Amino acid sequence: MTLLLADMGFASAFGAGLGTAVQAQLDSERCMVRNLRFVGADYLEQVCAFQDNDDVETLEDALPRLIGQALDDLLERLGPDTGNLPVDVILCLTEPAPKDGVSAERLTTLSETLPATIYEQLAGTCLDVAGMRMVTDAQTGPGRVIESIFRKGIDRAFLMICADSYSDRDRLNALLDQGRLFADGVANYSLIPGEAAAALLLLPEAMRIGEPLAYIGGAAAEREPVGEMDNTDTLSQAMSDSALAALDGLGTARMPVDCFVTDFNNARYRAAEGAYCMHRLVANYLGPDVAPDYPMLDFGDVGAAYLGAAIAQICAEAVAHEQPLHALVLAGATWSKYRTSIVLNTNPIRLFGLYEATVEEDEPIPLEEVS
Repeated sequence: MTLLLADMGFASAFGAGLGTAVQAQLDSERCMVRNLRFVGADYLEQVCAFQDNDDVETLEDALPRLIGQALDDLLERLGPDTGNLPVDVILCLTEPAPKDGVSAERLTTLSETLPATIYEQLAGTCLDVAGMRMVTDAQTGPGRVIESIFRKGIDRAFLMICADSYSDRDRLNALLDQGRLFADGVANYSLIPGEAAAALLLLPEAMRIGEPLAYIGGAAAEREPVGEMDNTDTLSQAMSDSALAALDGLGTARMPVDCFVTDFNNARYRAAEGAYCMHRLVANYLGPDVAPDYPMLDFGDVGAAYLGAAIAQICAEAVAHEQPLHALVLAGATWSKYRTSIVLNTNPIRLFGLYEATVEEDEPIPLEEVS
């Protein structure tokens, strides 16, 4: 079974729009600057990747803003030919973690307020909300959802909304107290807080709408017994197991991976985990000269919105090389210890027009075919 990523709306520190994020990466723009309203462990303004680096919001204010931008981008990209499409909405947010400034109560409140915003924004559009549920598994939420879809089968459309923001003083203070925010000479193995949202329209082949942005071929989830906060020796097996399961699920359609994407966020644990996984895959699964790609180094750590940042980076790389990519996207959750892997292929016809333009330039249509 192949799952179609019909299209994706996106918002990040680069601004609203998937095209904006892709172009920013092609132009080597940077979105990480010092935030004037939050001082880090080095007594300097904290390096952040927010749309507004002159202020610090709250999670409750940031999420509606980012989700609204991502949905607007998706609706604009879909265009008028989509018709009326009923969708089951799956809202993927961060995991409950009181130590990180996000209590279960905060997430419960968000589960009550965000759906109303989404319903209101989609009312009267081509996407008709048939139902909605929330998943709180941070970076691994989308992977677990897609793994479930492959396991149970898909006969309807899903709109998966992934959103997160560290532009929240409670979250920043909690991470600062743990020494997990990047600071020059003090905590230089720690994360740079970011924010993003992605709205992914997932369809079965039978419901295809034009050319999809990408094809999702497999997904898998495993749980690591020893997590990154446990400070204990580990073989980091779960990430490797999930990657092998996702790739093996392709069966005879399996091909070498030429884009290896990890959620490394400047933390040594995640760097080691990704390195272990890559070492275990290199002999049979990775194409030649494959090096890891790190979305967090372009967008900052965007938490539950990581899959959107990964897809934006994969699209930018596909456009830059003017060829489709067979990508493996790895993700890990800090507290639940879940690990997920997703296999996807970009669609060369949808590489933002660049690939088609290149083909037409390099391979002109014979005159007899024009007549």
